[in-house]
Amino acid sequence: MTIQFGKNREGSIEQLRELAPLYGFDINEIPAQDIDDVKISSTKIRNALEQGDIQTANAYLDYCFNFSGIVVEGDQRGRKLGFPTANIEVENPDKIIPKEGVYAVMVEFGDQKHFGMLNIGRNPTFDDIRHGRIEVHLFDFNKNLYGQKLKINFHARMRDEFKFDNADALVAQIEERGHNKRAQSLI
Repeated sequence: MTIQFGKNREGSIEQLRELAPLYGFDINEIPAQDIDDVKISSTKIRNALEQGDIQTANAYLDYCFNFSGIVVEGDQRGRKLGFPTANIEVENPDKIIPKEGVYAVMVEFGDQKHFGMLNIGRNPTFDDIRHGRIEVHLFDFNKNLYGQKLKINFHARMRDEFKFDNADALVAQIEERGHNKRAQSLI
């Protein structure tokens, strides 16, 4: 059986064996893994993430999908609405970003861990369709995080991003659904 990997499946185990002595690394070939009779592959993991299927991606990975990023300044809308968010600039520009939507996450920075809700999208309630954003609201936390490096661990996708009639309707929905309790129950 020929093993291939990487972009367009152009890499092979033979290439790795040739490169190992040149670059000083060891090769341990591991047979394909199955979960529930499904052969796991990077393509299946990538597809699950692109569809927002975090539970499947996490099961295939055997850990929570995550990325790290730096907190950058945003429009301060969340703070004005009573739900401050940290806008994240992902460290690795090649990192796969899951499908737009709202996610239950665990955020790590320094020696702290906090539950939160993360939105990937374009803020349609505010007609902010210029570019996608990644912003996270940490539950029971209201301190300045600008410049901090955060590690975001994805646990579950809660819903699609959608447009509310206005900011008050958005706030009412967050409060009514008790998102922080619902999100914590998914983690």
